[in-house]
Amino acid sequence: MDSTDLRFFRAVATTGSIAGAAAELNCVPSNVTARIRQMEARLETPLFFRHSRGMRLTRAGEALLPFADQNDDLLRRARHAVQEADGLNAPLRLGAMETAAAIRVPGLIARLKEKLPGLALSLMTGNSLSLLDAVTDRRIDGAFVSSAHEAARWPEEIEAVAAFDETMVIVEPQNPDRQNNTLLVFGHGCSYRQMAEQWMREEAGEPPEIMEFGSLDAIMGCVAAGLGRSLVPEAAARASIYATGIRITPLGPRYARVPTFFIRRRDMPETRSMRELLTLTREMAADATPPPRRKGKRRPAA
Repeated sequence: MDSTDLRFFRAVATTGSIAGAAAELNCVPSNVTARIRQMEARLETPLFFRHSRGMRLTRAGEALLPFADQNDDLLRRARHAVQEADGLNAPLRLGAMETAAAIRVPGLIARLKEKLPGLALSLMTGNSLSLLDAVTDRRIDGAFVSSAHEAARWPEEIEAVAAFDETMVIVEPQNPDRQNNTLLVFGHGCSYRQMAEQWMREEAGEPPEIMEFGSLDAIMGCVAAGLGRSLVPEAAARASIYATGIRITPLGPRYARVPTFFIRRRDMPETRSMRELLTLTREMAADATPPPRRKGKRRPAA
């Protein structure tokens, strides 16, 4: 069994079919079928259950899958190392919360592309929890995630770099119904949602009624339509196409500012592209930090 065998096996396991694996591997289905049968013959055990809807792993296949995942990650890391050693810009797979992806990250990516014009880069969006899982599982190289109170629970293999703070605000209809206890939020795993639910309980004295949405635009549109309230970053609220149809109110100091971090695995190869990104992230954080006040002698009154 070699690394190519494991690639073919993993493709079938993740897609659930011979046809799906062939499309992913850019080959004909008969090649995939032959490869899987050869593996099963050499291992003397079936790796998949065949059924009308596709392929499902046997217990032996489930035992093999983690090794196939490690093989895929090792090959990708090897490509990164070779590209870096050869002076090429290793590609970056990044993640960000939707609000950060819309407001904060584009400028950072633009600066990074100026430094590395040939850089291949992809950006996925998600909530903080799903992005943390994606970084931990090596599906992406790093991500911008939120919430200091969750940082204590991050795995030891995660390194965090301060990126920027968000100023959080209340967004509600122009003429809010104070009897409306509905909170408009993203799905579970969003750190802003956790904070918003706690704020709403304190505000109303009871748990809020929750309406979940998949995008910031949907939340803002429903706020403007009078369906409820939400807590969002001020920059995102003011940039929204619905900004003129909502009321934006500052929060008290307890909830006003929320830190955002760039996280990555400590054992990931630090390619040139990653080094440049970390440098720009630290510069962004430094630009957002007010300079310390100088201590000096007070001038005597005239």
